[in-house]
Amino acid sequence: MQELFTKRNILLGTIIILLVAVFSYVENCKDKQRAAEREECQNAIIASAEENGLQDVTIVLSKNTEYDWYEANISCSNFGDFSPKKMIAIYNGIKTPKAGDTYVVLGTVTSGADRYSIYTSSNSVYRNHDCI
Repeated sequence: MQELFTKRNILLGTIIILLVAVFSYVENCKDKQRAAEREECQNAIIASAEENGLQDVTIVLSKNTEYDWYEANISCSNFGDFSPKKMIAIYNGIKTPKAGDTYVVLGTVTSGADRYSIYTSSNSVYRNHDCI
């Protein structure tokens, strides 16, 4: 019967453990880089939204795995103060940089208790599913 702890088996086990450790380290570095890219993207969108007149802006990036892009949902305190025409102009004026290699699109805007969906192709604004 062959010995379990031969030099060959110990060396093979050590190599496997080292490869797993290196792979884990590389994946952890990639995760940290992706998180930093998302945070940089969020900060850029917040700055752009504030430049366009929005106040108390926060951004939530949601990953769309089907199409491999992020949706940036905006929350602010004053979006409902604007006319629908101005809302569309603000929405169009917000810049969405890529998060690393992943595209970012604007999603809904939440202001107070209201949720706004902007459809720039038809110049439509919906507040809580009602066209305004």
